[in-house]
Amino acid sequence: MKTVSMIADHAKSKWDWILPTLSVPVGQFGKHGPCPLCGGKDRFRITNLNGKGNYFCNQCGYGDGIMLVARYFGVTVLEAARMVAAVIDGGCPDHAKPAQRALTPPSLDEVAGKASWLLSKATTQSGGPYLSRKGLADVEARLLEDGQQVLALHDEAFRIRSAQLIDADGTKRFLRGTKLSGLWSPLSGPGFVGAGDASPAQSLLVAEGAGTALTGKKLHGGSDVSLAAASVLTAANYCAAMPSILANHQPSKLYLLADNDADGKGLLAASAAAEYCLRKVPSVFLVLPPEPGDWNDIYQKYGLDEARERFVAATVQVKEG
Repeated sequence: MKTVSMIADHAKSKWDWILPTLSVPVGQFGKHGPCPLCGGKDRFRITNLNGKGNYFCNQCGYGDGIMLVARYFGVTVLEAARMVAAVIDGGCPDHAKPAQRALTPPSLDEVAGKASWLLSKATTQSGGPYLSRKGLADVEARLLEDGQQVLALHDEAFRIRSAQLIDADGTKRFLRGTKLSGLWSPLSGPGFVGAGDASPAQSLLVAEGAGTALTGKKLHGGSDVSLAAASVLTAANYCAAMPSILANHQPSKLYLLADNDADGKGLLAASAAAEYCLRKVPSVFLVLPPEPGDWNDIYQKYGLDEARERFVAATVQVKEG
């Protein structure tokens, strides 16, 4: 059986037709253009360093040709290598020329199907590379074969509409074609009615990122099984996601974690979400770190006990007016 490194060696100096054959829209090698991963208009280019299909994007980062295929199709590195090997074994077809192809976004249903397929490949394990680096090795995560964490993104009807992939170094990306507004990710705990959970809905904790939300659960409740956690994924999506979340969880207490950003966007987003939630939830609390960063930064800097004290001290109930 060919290994990933063997396939990478075989693919050397063939990427100018491998990528078009796989319909990965990379444009002209060496020229800036649209990113096939994030959709950015002029931030991506193929450097093809040493003939390895290397790419660079100001938003998505960098990697070799096999990594690009993995990220574009939302598959593991091993599966991507097998796709590349199949192309090489089939030879370069006549229609595959190193020319720019149209960047046609997949439909929303295609994104949802790809997400469901990807999630079917994931297994639930403790920690994983990303959460372990966050000091959360004891927390369960859905992991792909190559260690990437995958989050299911749901809509108001609890349908899976996309997925977020998180690398060990914290690099995050959504499946190409994702329309993020209003989507969210349930992380742990009871009370998510869309998931068929009939457990009593008591407390819910929400944060931007999954790592922050899971850290908040540890700081607030520890082993409290009645506390659920969810992620809105970005500050810009905080308000848009809350109606979808509250359609699937009716807590008596809601804790909204804000990132302490230099530009104040994290606090503004969480505060706006709190104003909306006051009309829906009996008790709403805002929790802002006392110094720049998020609650995982506080947890890793000070340790569990002191971070928990700071979390409790920073928890402020939001009042109307």
